[in-house]
Amino acid sequence: MNYYIRKRFTKPFFILIAATAILFAFVSVVPAQEDHSSGSVEIQVAGLKGPTSVGMLHLFDSKPDFGPGEEVEYQIVPTPELMISRVLSGEVDMAALPMNAASILYNKGVPYRLGAVTGYGLFYLVTTRDDISDFRDLRNKKVAFVARNSTPDYVTQFLMEHHGVLEDVERDYTFNHVELPPNMIAGRVDTAVLPEPFVTIVTMKQPEARIVFDLQKEWKKIHETETSYPVSAFFISNKLIENRPRLVERFLSEYEKSIQWAINNPERAGALAQEYMDLPAPVIAQAMPRLNLRFVPALEARTDIERFFKVLYDFQPKSIGGSIPDDRFYYRAQK
Repeated sequence: MNYYIRKRFTKPFFILIAATAILFAFVSVVPAQEDHSSGSVEIQVAGLKGPTSVGMLHLFDSKPDFGPGEEVEYQIVPTPELMISRVLSGEVDMAALPMNAASILYNKGVPYRLGAVTGYGLFYLVTTRDDISDFRDLRNKKVAFVARNSTPDYVTQFLMEHHGVLEDVERDYTFNHVELPPNMIAGRVDTAVLPEPFVTIVTMKQPEARIVFDLQKEWKKIHETETSYPVSAFFISNKLIENRPRLVERFLSEYEKSIQWAINNPERAGALAQEYMDLPAPVIAQAMPRLNLRFVPALEARTDIERFFKVLYDFQPKSIGGSIPDDRFYYRAQK
């Protein structure tokens, strides 16, 4: 096991994970009301290469049959920039994006709607120190982040502010996504806010590292809610919604099943992540419970989404495109 992990944790692996550390995304498609278009159709579904695409890989592998004339093309997109470009150009019919990226695109007038939440927060404060057990212990200490002005940065600042320690903590952005985990493993960083699967990588390789705070649990305590903040959005083109409503509904149903399959079968999901995205199977399998994969239809998640957007907006309106999306942002099944 140790040799395998050392072998797989190469620089390209860290670069791959880094590309999705903030842009958590994954996608798929399926056909499922009367469709308004006739004849065959080819649907393009894109999944960003990275850990949160694990929830839809069962669809890649099983390739469900959605009926005659419904051709589904699955693709893994290598970078967040390319994924956003393909949404902007309309090259993909369905796409998984970070929730705030979906808001930014919607506020720019991109003709897509939020179909579902496909993942909640996956950020944790990890330390090798033995003198941190609650937020007050962070005073006069340095905490490293994978990126400035990112979702984990804003969420952690919100939690620190709530506990009255924000001004007393030194926030360190010295290391980028690729550099921070290896530097923590090497002992050059003692405390950091990390997303999964970085948390699993660090705790596997650095025996003194431990999780102090599950930021999702802290969020729930503050807001007195059963759910945390949604970070992964499943975006669907308006054209597909209007012309192939049955396909959209059936896809959403199959995607929900795929996510549940991944949750119930972490080792097999890890194997698919290795096969389709070259992610180390043992890491993904162990990280699965903390990836917080979950399928929630857009309208059902609206309260969670708007609560999350409000926190981001208060820190930086541009982080969600300048305003909290209106009612049209949310997908509704066609009647």
